[in-house]
Amino acid sequence: MNSTTPVQPVSDRDLRAAASMVRPSARQLAWQQRDLSAFIHFGINTFTDLEWGTGTEDPTLFNPAALDASQWVEHLAAAGFKAVILTAKHHDGFCLWPTRYTRHSVASSPWRSGSGDVVGELVAAARQHGLAVGLYLSPADLHQIHIDRRYGNGSAPAWCTIPTLVEDDDRAGRVAGGELPSFDVIADDYNRFYLNQLYEVLTDYGPIDEIWLDGANPDSSHPQTYDRAAWYQLIRALAPDAVIFGGPDARWVGNEVGIARTTEWSVVPFTGDPEGTGELALDHQAVDLGSVESLRRGVRCHWYPAESDVSIRPGWFYHASQDNSVKSSQQLLELYEHSVGRNTVFLLNVPPNRDGLLAAPDVDSIRGFGERLARVYGDDLASRAHSWHQRDSSTTLGFSADQSFNLVVLREDIANGQQVEQFDVYADINGTLTTIASGTTIGHCRILRLPSIIEARRVEVRVTSARGPHQLAVSLHRDHDAAGPIVFPTLEAAFDAVTVTNDNDPRRGELGPQRLSLSAQTLTDAGITPGAAVNALGFTFRWPAVSPGAPDAVRPNGQRISLSGRAARVGLLLVASEPFTDGYGMLTYDDGNVEEFRLPSVSPWGTARQDGAPVIELPYHNTQTGPSDTPAWIDAIAVPADASRTLTELVLPTISVPHAGPPGVHLLAIALDSADAATDGFSQTG
Repeated sequence: MNSTTPVQPVSDRDLRAAASMVRPSARQLAWQQRDLSAFIHFGINTFTDLEWGTGTEDPTLFNPAALDASQWVEHLAAAGFKAVILTAKHHDGFCLWPTRYTRHSVASSPWRSGSGDVVGELVAAARQHGLAVGLYLSPADLHQIHIDRRYGNGSAPAWCTIPTLVEDDDRAGRVAGGELPSFDVIADDYNRFYLNQLYEVLTDYGPIDEIWLDGANPDSSHPQTYDRAAWYQLIRALAPDAVIFGGPDARWVGNEVGIARTTEWSVVPFTGDPEGTGELALDHQAVDLGSVESLRRGVRCHWYPAESDVSIRPGWFYHASQDNSVKSSQQLLELYEHSVGRNTVFLLNVPPNRDGLLAAPDVDSIRGFGERLARVYGDDLASRAHSWHQRDSSTTLGFSADQSFNLVVLREDIANGQQVEQFDVYADINGTLTTIASGTTIGHCRILRLPSIIEARRVEVRVTSARGPHQLAVSLHRDHDAAGPIVFPTLEAAFDAVTVTNDNDPRRGELGPQRLSLSAQTLTDAGITPGAAVNALGFTFRWPAVSPGAPDAVRPNGQRISLSGRAARVGLLLVASEPFTDGYGMLTYDDGNVEEFRLPSVSPWGTARQDGAPVIELPYHNTQTGPSDTPAWIDAIAVPADASRTLTELVLPTISVPHAGPPGVHLLAIALDSADAATDGFSQTG
């Protein structure tokens, strides 16, 4: 069956059946099985201390004195990474290989006397250590905007031959003799340039396993139409086994924090031909991408698995100032379980420093991560089962003695599609069959971390809803280092160092890494006062009164907050000092069911979000020495809930800000409400 099937105006049952017939291509299946990949952001930005360059940098700045791609790959391979992707060209346009089509490359640098080739060295090292190789070739190119002026120059498309041979081109004889293929295409100046660079990296360094594309463009004042269909055709011809990320094969999960949805479908709706101008029919950040309702939004169902990307540091490129902000091995393990363990590929960025080496803090972290992975997942307790029964939608493991575990790992045979919609996991505890976990999708991998150690002689997995025939693999593991989850009995108990201060005494406040605090005066002017009630979206929020300088908000980082009650909606009152990447939290009910919700970014412009919720802008913050002109935004969201069940817990998202470190978003209050009415704006009551 193809990786794409048309969507017809059929019943829900028939649509589910059609989705169940969608299969991954061989390249997609191999990519998903390489579920732990490394990103290497390295380039001119490493030497300018920027995240996004300008395209006008002097190439002589690039001079990594001790560059050793083998050092990168050795550490990655030892930690269990199966693929590595290099930023061969970022948005600044500086090329890490001696391209024939611009002088803005390593060939114009003093590194290796102008004869160096980072791409070549990385590819050779990866192959030596058995890692798959990917290259990120940025579609956006600021150097081509500002210097070479091919990008967005308004040139008319014309017939051309790829490769477009240059003076003294070393490939001329091979092309003429047919050893290297050539292609006649119609392209404007920039698409011709981009196709030629694709041709270079795919023929000079192949075979390449992944081409990584994105949609970022730091300068939208120069519009350029990308001929993606031509790009895809060239990639398919030269690298038929390469997955095109950001193209027809794999998609962005919707955030840059390394966390996938709790319900992550690989079969999603598409608007047209995936190999041409077709695209995902929904926003990449939508909570629901694969339900029957979502599938009806497209003209076809397409196998389009997600990749969860995140950097080991606050930034994507190396900055010495962030050496103390490297994610710990424990954090990486948690991200692995929330990405690979939710049916996505985990893409972790580990950027080399100016010497061209992975820095010691990063090496220590990934080494510890690899050791934790091996220790936790290297021993499958399910292999000790003396009986294993699969019948209809039930899989049962029997043991001769109690097994101690706190992790359940489920896998579908996705070569036969993604089928499971809902499942329950049971354990025989002291003779009683008890539900220990429930979930929705499984796909390539579902990791279920239990809140405590389970002792059981029998474990049973029951699929309660599926789109078609399925076969599960079950494994059990124990994390001996796991600490139990910290559940705060109230929101107030979870308050951290985020504070509100008076303008005349701001010294005790802190909000985020910038050591800013909220001004009580600006909050009052906006109609919000700690200790009073705040009405928004039909909720009545009560923000507890605290003394100046005392904690009075929560920076979302996976905290668990106890709840008690039934509601059709859960309200969250937020404040943000800068925009942030969306995160996904969870509502837990007394019957063990869990529902995911999206915490959307607060608008950085003081305007209403797309969902129409109000945003209030505060004109300034306090610093420890007085007011700062850094603004803040107050926002409220409503999370749908199931009013027929009792809520027991709210799990906050783990979120971050792209390129800027820890998030400047904070939770001020929670409210439960069964009312459907909503109000415009915010009002305060006594």
